[in-house]
Amino acid sequence: MTANTSVPFVPCAEIVTFRLVEGISPSRFLEDAKKTLPVVQEFGGCLERSLSVDEGGLWTDYIIWKDRETALKAAAEVPKDPRFADFGMAIDPASVDMHHADVEMKWAASP
Repeated sequence: MTANTSVPFVPCAEIVTFRLVEGISPSRFLEDAKKTLPVVQEFGGCLERSLSVDEGGLWTDYIIWKDRETALKAAAEVPKDPRFADFGMAIDPASVDMHHADVEMKWAASP
């Protein structure tokens, strides 16, 4: 498959995997995560976001930004917002792995 050239920009996925600090419940963490949604929306350029966890407790925050430049700026700026504090403190910093990748293909099921 070739690169996505049908739009004037190439969306960029920000993929962050991590584990929670011991003692943080998934339900509390999800409440903390909800507080970050306005921050991401206000920053601009976020096309979608999902948060998942596997059976071993590894979380994935998957955000699609309008382009790589926006993704990198957001990664540097968004976590500084005070509304991100509880979310950030719930994450074990030693477990964090973040990377960015251009979205080359996207598919969604028809409703």
